[in-house]
Amino acid sequence: MKKKIALLLGAAIVAQSVMAMSASAAHKSAYDINIRLNSSLLGKIVQPLTGTGETTYQLQEGVHSLLGNTTGLELDYFYVNLYVNDQHVAAIDPPLPMY
Repeated sequence: MKKKIALLLGAAIVAQSVMAMSASAAHKSAYDINIRLNSSLLGKIVQPLTGTGETTYQLQEGVHSLLGNTTGLELDYFYVNLYVNDQHVAAIDPPLPMY
């Protein structure tokens, strides 16, 4: 009997956590960070590929969409955008801590 109550209580806690996470899930653009590296020397050493920033952004948006469509869960997220000589090189999606 105690096992059934503990299992039911555990399932209720997990269900509440899942519903709370999905209710507030969104892209938190206010948390986006832009890192810009500008240097004539840097441009001679590193030649970034064009379109890599948009490609990495679209890839990660696809992952968020797939996660939401298959599991029904969505997590808050933001991006760290890296620019080299004003060219968008990468969009990095670090995990946002869940409270």
